[in-house]
Amino acid sequence: MRRLFVALLLLFPCLLLPRALLGVESSRWSESEAPLALSEHLHELALAPPAGLGPTPMGIDPGAEQFVGEWIFGTWMMAAAGHAQLGLAWPEHRAQQAERAALAIDLAIREESWAFDTARWGDSAFSHLDGEGDHDHAVLGYLGVSLGLLRLLEPDNRHAALHDRISAFLAARLQATPALATFPGEAYPVDHAASLATVALHARARGEAPPAWLDASLADFQSRYLDPRGLLIKSVHPGSGEHRSIARGSGSALGAWFLGFADPELSARLARSIRAELATTRAGVGVVLEYAPAAYEAGHPCQGDVDSGPLILGASVSATGFSLASARRLGDEDWQRRLWGTARTFGAYDGRSFHTGGPLGNAIMLAMLTGGWSEGAEG
Repeated sequence: MRRLFVALLLLFPCLLLPRALLGVESSRWSESEAPLALSEHLHELALAPPAGLGPTPMGIDPGAEQFVGEWIFGTWMMAAAGHAQLGLAWPEHRAQQAERAALAIDLAIREESWAFDTARWGDSAFSHLDGEGDHDHAVLGYLGVSLGLLRLLEPDNRHAALHDRISAFLAARLQATPALATFPGEAYPVDHAASLATVALHARARGEAPPAWLDASLADFQSRYLDPRGLLIKSVHPGSGEHRSIARGSGSALGAWFLGFADPELSARLARSIRAELATTRAGVGVVLEYAPAAYEAGHPCQGDVDSGPLILGASVSATGFSLASARRLGDEDWQRRLWGTARTFGAYDGRSFHTGGPLGNAIMLAMLTGGWSEGAEG
């Protein structure tokens, strides 16, 4: 009943607001101005973060320490990426955004921010960076992407040495297995994509050619983990890469953002598949589905979880937000406008932050609203 109430509560405004209202832009709510406002908001949180970062996001059990830990780490990792992309897109803000990104990484690498990963593996990911042990710690790929974007912005930043170590570690692990383990017994292609992006960004930030093995690894990734519709498989067996699940919208959309740093063509292909297979409207609102219609027809259990957020008539909060970067990459202004209208309305955006998203939602929106800009800014 609680889920039904939440769904009805979220749907009620879209039954009252005409579709045209969701596409109306104003100087106060402009998509182009939102990243600056979000950057300011997140930087203030970074300077004095509230205990636990406030209320737990919808769909996360406050007692589930792992998910709450991932949420805290994800907030600062996404904030760092967004700050850096913003600085790459708008050179006049370069110095300011570099410092903000570095501060967010300071928070992301704290022992308490990384405790969720340490608890699952039984040791710290950072203890393996010099070649000891054989744990994958694929979550390092997320941190590596933020470090790479910061290094594009400021090559000699204080985290450059950590960036070198993480990239070298992930490069060795990627060559050893086609399916990096995120946690013991768990592997997710989207996390593997983040690790591939880390290695590609590292080479680019250092002015080097990508390693010779990377093209083959990306081709293998595409053949293994994109389903016949071109969407990204959610879960696989560590090591072998055998599929454990079907494709999902949230992982596909986030994966498209990561792959943009390693293989723009593959990223665009995935984005087009999301647009063709999952993008739709619900009550006149532009959304992205978590599951393709064929999944329902085949009888798959199509449920929401901590990754997708609550599903409302099949629409995923996460997939819809993550797809903003894909819409920009494709240059699809109509899709981008409708996604922004949805995010702005249901995120309760007030010109400064998204009230319903919490710190993590705001950090993700900063990263997605600036996604696709840095590639153009840096060639």
